[in-house]
Amino acid sequence: MIFKLPRTADGYFLEDHVKLRPVDMTVPGFFLAGTAHSPKLIRESVSQANAVAARAQTMLVRNEINLGAATARVDGNLCAACLICVRSCPFNVPFINADGYSEIDPAKCHGCGVCVSECPAKAIQLMQFEDDRILAKVEQLFERISA
Repeated sequence: MIFKLPRTADGYFLEDHVKLRPVDMTVPGFFLAGTAHSPKLIRESVSQANAVAARAQTMLVRNEINLGAATARVDGNLCAACLICVRSCPFNVPFINADGYSEIDPAKCHGCGVCVSECPAKAIQLMQFEDDRILAKVEQLFERISA
């Protein structure tokens, strides 16, 4: 329950995609093998374990792990510490730091944008989807339409 990993109705863990990612789970860095997935023969379990080992090796061999650019960032000057982002985040990532404003750990942020949309002070921005970038794209679209 700590990692909120998805399960089937029978209580077995659920893979991300049956054909494309059969040993990966929806949470990055978690893999699935053997009878945790479903009842299976030893040969199938060993084959799946080999696939998990290979998949994990591809992640561990890198010097850096790319977490993705879509993470939320808080402007401490605008944050009122109202706790709305803390309550609304489905992944329980935001917290009020020692300085008295909300903080979001980029390594834990999933980039869903719920906290961004709920923040009444507009103190949170989703990287790659900042207001100024979106407005610039909208203005470009209107220029194309009017031209």
